Amino acid sequence: MGANLWLSVWSQDETAVEVSRRNMYLAVYGVFGLLQSSCILVAVVIITVGTLRASVTLHKQAWISTVYSFLAGADFAPHFLIDA
Repeated sequence: MGANLWLSVWSQDETAVEVSRRNMYLAVYGVFGLLQSSCILVAVVIITVGTLRASVTLHKQAWISTVYSFLAGADFAPHFLIDA
């Protein structure tokens, strides 16, 4: 959004053909690009970390449920199978 507004200001400036003005406009436009890239990077890192944490939590809960289901079955096993 900011870059689009900056481009519209730049395109309407008639003194933008001067080297110093052009370099100033390019520098500000580059900063907008870097800010946008940084925000995207932060968003991707946040989503990735959240996804990994959720995955670990879900798999841990599934593993515990599976182990407890096997242990619960051992309580009902006949004693002659356990003593063997």
